[in-house]
Amino acid sequence: MAPRADFVSECHGDETELPPEKPQAIAPRKIHVTRGYPVSSIPVSALAMAVATFTITFSLAFAYDHVQTPFPFLSLTGNRAPESHFFGFGLTVVGILISSGGLFIHEYLEFHLSNDYKYEIYVSSYKKINRLAQWTMMAGGMFLALLATVPLQENAEDLFLQKAAGLAWTSVVHTLCAVSFFTFSYIHAALSLYLFAARYRRLNTSLTAKLACFTSATLFAILCPFLSQGAVGVVSTQQHVTLAPVTQYGLVASVTLYYVSYYFDVRGLRFGLKIHSGQLDRR
Repeated sequence: MAPRADFVSECHGDETELPPEKPQAIAPRKIHVTRGYPVSSIPVSALAMAVATFTITFSLAFAYDHVQTPFPFLSLTGNRAPESHFFGFGLTVVGILISSGGLFIHEYLEFHLSNDYKYEIYVSSYKKINRLAQWTMMAGGMFLALLATVPLQENAEDLFLQKAAGLAWTSVVHTLCAVSFFTFSYIHAALSLYLFAARYRRLNTSLTAKLACFTSATLFAILCPFLSQGAVGVVSTQQHVTLAPVTQYGLVASVTLYYVSYYFDVRGLRFGLKIHSGQLDRR
């Protein structure tokens, strides 16, 4: 016996079946753990550590009569104990701060250059230059840390005064690391100055400070070997020992203050740890 038509209509209604409802997706839970530290503290800490290191090493070197001239080369104030311990530790920390600062500062600069310029050809070229500037900054910091751990030999000042041969391998490595540090720092300063000029497009405190430090570093870099090689006839041999280190002081100060000028660029920027968890499995 067939079922009545009205009973079928009452039980099933319309024969068109509705699509089954999709199960509602569970939104992934995200766990944020953020501890922010100011990036501007990195260049300031590098300056404070450098000043403290050279103050201690100079004081100890003169207190123990380890130097013979009133203005010795910086490396000569850290080649004998006990000042060598402070020299090695302090400049190693400065080198680490410079290398780590290169990571944050140039990533921040690349972000802004990518947003400021619409054309991909400019963004691509700026990114390449910025990456090279980042590598040279990190390389300079690593060479600074290396020269701090490999000091000059103890009789290095006597050899410099007498212009005699006989440098040990540690002195050779130390000298090569010092030259590499200044070379990479100068290349980095030139690239960074170009990038920040493209970033700001007008003179401000940061760009003015970088331009002044780069100009003074160029002058001191030319003057330092010029005096040490005796190219100036009116300067005596004894004055070479006195004046050439002074130009080295100026070069070190210019390079250090160039790094410190990044403080004006990253003020208010903080870096920290952010952890994201994926979708939780509830089975």
